[in-house]
Amino acid sequence: MAHEEYLLDILKHLPAKTLTRFRCVSKSWNNLIRDLNFYAIHHHLNLSKPERTKLILIFKVDETDTEQTDLAIAIMDQDGRVIENAATTTIYHQFTQIVHGLVCLSRMFNVMVVNVFTTEYLKLPPSHSTLNLDPNLVGSSTPYYLFGFDCVGDLFKVLNVVKIKNNNTGINTSQFQVFTIKVDRSWRPINPPCFEISSDFLYHGHGSSVCVRGLVYWIQPLKQNSTEQFIDHFNVIFETFGRTPFPLRELDESCYLIGDNERLALVQKTIILDGVGNFRIKIWNMEGGIWTTGSIVLTGLQGFHSPSIIGTLLTGEYLIMDTVLSHQTRIIFYDMMTQTIKRYVPMTDLFVRDNEVSMTTWLRLSYNTFEEVGEQYSYIIRLNITNEVEHVFPLK
Repeated sequence: MAHEEYLLDILKHLPAKTLTRFRCVSKSWNNLIRDLNFYAIHHHLNLSKPERTKLILIFKVDETDTEQTDLAIAIMDQDGRVIENAATTTIYHQFTQIVHGLVCLSRMFNVMVVNVFTTEYLKLPPSHSTLNLDPNLVGSSTPYYLFGFDCVGDLFKVLNVVKIKNNNTGINTSQFQVFTIKVDRSWRPINPPCFEISSDFLYHGHGSSVCVRGLVYWIQPLKQNSTEQFIDHFNVIFETFGRTPFPLRELDESCYLIGDNERLALVQKTIILDGVGNFRIKIWNMEGGIWTTGSIVLTGLQGFHSPSIIGTLLTGEYLIMDTVLSHQTRIIFYDMMTQTIKRYVPMTDLFVRDNEVSMTTWLRLSYNTFEEVGEQYSYIIRLNITNEVEHVFPLK
């Protein structure tokens, strides 16, 4: 076996953070670790080991008296121990869901993508530079971003949706463009969908979209006097839009989507069975384009307000948290095969700031995003929790 093969066989088993440091050893090591073939080998090896799943937490603190945002990304093991913690001050104040360990950050037309495991980042060209905007007609334009993974081409793509208001007519229109990481040098316009993407979703819910098998799904918010509800999606592979049938006959604004690399599920509002900590959560799973229904029953959860599912693990477990967080919050690992609670993980460390435990409550905004508001709105903190298998995808 050649020296390079021995080296590859050793390096592919190492954590992403270690590999990031090892890039400094030599030019040849750097080239090997940053090679896309090595990234694929390392990532697929980790996918075959579900115990390597990490919990990713993004803290975002917006101060009302400044345009700067304090952003922290923490990586925790499945026992709740923080193993990596990186913080920075940035102008970016919006973030998408994490997709395969990458997250898209934005502030208006400024966009960047960050690998949460290696902390490497890539600044994208300003998204307004390729838009067809007539300054004589445009009154205001607001950009929004969705992030997804092309599982066929192994490509990450950012979708930019810009809502534009015409000064003369007062009519709102939209323009759509895509940027493919490590392929494109500028944004590419694409054909719009045959249906309208709600501004309410883009503003409030873009962070609650779910990427499954090359499709980014989201629930279209209910319109006034509407009798229909839809699950829309963006096909990252073909860069087209579509709609998926909604499994419920009745309209329900409390539903939300969860998913991993292979499965999409729709979760309904938690039902409180009694006053002693027993709950039922109804779930619709998408298998081969067909919805099947099921439910989980949680018992003995004294002190919980209304537990909700925030994600799934490769080990076949649901991650469950309360809708209201406090310093006593625990993450529940629920085994789907045995239909039992496997273990609890305390999250006390999440709420320690300035050496004091935060006693205020955090309310759930989307399925895995929580918010804490300071007195008189002096600050707003958002916490996003997800789980990923680490990798060393090179952004530059």
